[in-house]
Amino acid sequence: MDREDLVIASGQVEGAVRHLVGERFDCAGMRWRQEKAEALLHLRCIELNGDWQKYVAWFQGKTLRRLNHGKRVKVLTNQPLILGEAA
Repeated sequence: MDREDLVIASGQVEGAVRHLVGERFDCAGMRWRQEKAEALLHLRCIELNGDWQKYVAWFQGKTLRRLNHGKRVKVLTNQPLILGEAA
């Protein structure tokens, strides 16, 4: 333990990674492209942190601002999306 009383152990980190990544990506027959998997990991982190509603509000606001400025909004894409902060 350090001065802030934080545990420093690889087992806890490995457990968190197994929970975050393994339960979603390690199912039989699944194949992932790196850029799609990364975007999904961002969403999984948002969900596990309890920030889903905040993220949805941020994303809807961003989309509405683009529409209000006459910009196009691409709904379907084969390109990875750059995810910003959910705040």
